[in-house]
Amino acid sequence: MAPGYREILLRPAINCGIAEVECRVKTVLGTVECSYIAQEDGVAIHIAVPHGATATLVLPHETNRVLAPGTYDFLTH
Repeated sequence: MAPGYREILLRPAINCGIAEVECRVKTVLGTVECSYIAQEDGVAIHIAVPHGATATLVLPHETNRVLAPGTYDFLTH
């Protein structure tokens, strides 16, 4: 979304039929991480945003979330 990965768009395809996905991208600001695991009670999502960046997390049927630098864990139903 912005040069140098300062603004990151994360749109994991949690409804695609794949039970587990893990992705890491090394950037000049640090490593961006996005992973999910389908569980019986929902989908566990892990996000890591490096310092100096923000990320927008887009999930089906939910309001977009703007994430500051840090690590996040969500459970979506």
